[in-house]
Amino acid sequence: MKTLAVIFYKYSIIITVFLMLTTNTIFLVGCGRVGPPLPPIKYKALVPEVLQVHQRGTNLVLTWPKPSSISLQNSKVLRAEILRRDENPNTPPRLPEETFLAEARIVGTLTIKDISAVEANTLSFNDTLAENALTADVRYRYAIRYSNFAGVPLPLSNYAFLEPISQIARPPENLATELSQDAIKLSWNAPTANLDNTTPPRVIGYNIYRRAKDNNFPNQPINANPIIETSFEDRQFKFGGNYFYIIRSISPGKDSTIESPDSAEISIKAKDTFAPSAPTNVTGAAAASIVSLFWPANTEKDLRGYLIYRADRQDMPQSEWTKLTPTPMTTTTVRDERAKVGQTYYYFIIAIDTAGNESKPSSSVEVEIVQ
Repeated sequence: MKTLAVIFYKYSIIITVFLMLTTNTIFLVGCGRVGPPLPPIKYKALVPEVLQVHQRGTNLVLTWPKPSSISLQNSKVLRAEILRRDENPNTPPRLPEETFLAEARIVGTLTIKDISAVEANTLSFNDTLAENALTADVRYRYAIRYSNFAGVPLPLSNYAFLEPISQIARPPENLATELSQDAIKLSWNAPTANLDNTTPPRVIGYNIYRRAKDNNFPNQPINANPIIETSFEDRQFKFGGNYFYIIRSISPGKDSTIESPDSAEISIKAKDTFAPSAPTNVTGAAAASIVSLFWPANTEKDLRGYLIYRADRQDMPQSEWTKLTPTPMTTTTVRDERAKVGQTYYYFIIAIDTAGNESKPSSSVEVEIVQ
């Protein structure tokens, strides 16, 4: 029994020492990092790090990356909160999070339904200011944070700053559209004043935005560079589509250009009512009882093909011409193998487009069929 007691006593000492060492090790590991605690791994993807803000008229537009659906689901996100602090422009950029949260206010929210409905990779929010709030005496500091269904707010995003400018041109007026074979031409009147009613308007150009039916306007204009004139030809369209346009004036800013609010929207249905040009320089030649016709190709992008007609007289009414091609042909050569020796024929070519518009007949070409 004494031997067993000694053995038990020795093992008790070993176990005690082991537990003490383990506890000390855990304590050292847990206390080795100095600084605020990091959010759990599953929340890290929901802390925006590239929040940006820019001015468009009286709107301060915030943009930041949309989290993945998996991150939103795993974190049980309820909404995104947009916080704004109005401050003196000389306030240092670095500001403790506690100070910001104590003095900022929530100016908007995006629910999880709003966030999930966005198909793009970027979320956005418009903070609309009153015109008298566009003053150089204030700077707006923004941050975004998400909160979950338990009401727990996640850490803040980076700060985004903006000092608004008041002398921004008003949007263009009196938009008009005109459809041609090759382009939708837009025209407008230049603004006559700035948003704060000062003159002359600070306009350095225009940006044009286009959307199709049931779509939103994209973030990028259809023009590669600012439009200097008060007209523009949109050649990147397709007949049959409905198109909607807005135009924004561009004004110079402190560090970059600033767009005006949207102009009134204008729409146009691009219905193709434009006939192709009549084929030209048609030539013909006969060999025995076969007539061959040749002509240069039309250049219309929506050309479907050509219809070939034959007449016995040059002055024969068009309703009496013989149609040699029941469907449009795409080549620019044709053979008439039904000609009769000893006859003289007159041939006409008509171009037709994909909308069914027919050109005027070409000039006739006379071909005599000889033995």
